Parts: sequence; C-alpha cells; structure tokens
Amino acid sequence: MEKDKITDLRLTIPEELDEKYNHSLVKVEPSNMLVGYKEELENIRRGLMQVEKRNIILVGRQG
Repeated sequence: MEKDKITDLRLTIPEELDEKYNHSLVKVEPSNMLVGYKEELENIRRGLMQVEKRNIILVGRQG
C-alpha cells in the first residue's frame, strides 16, 4: 500500500446524527483531498495511518 493512497475507508453516518444535522451529511466520491485546518488534517492523517482497519467520521458545525 502506498503511503498516501488509502482505499479501504467506509463512511457510516448514524441515523440519529444524520437527523440532527437535518440530513445534510452526504458521502462524496474520493478526490484524495481534504480541506480544513492544517493541524486537524495532520491529526486525521496520522490517525488513519495508525490503525489496522480505518474508520473516520468528520463532523463540523451545522450550517
């Protein structure tokens, strides 16, 4: 597996969370790009590289 190529991610949006955010959470096709604060993105990248099976949920403020 290449260092920067992650192919085994699976998006799970719990129903109660989806309802809380007014069904505005959606899965988008991967583009190998994350947009956000540099420190947060680095923490996410580190977390993804440290586990055997990768699962992550990104949640921000509503709106």
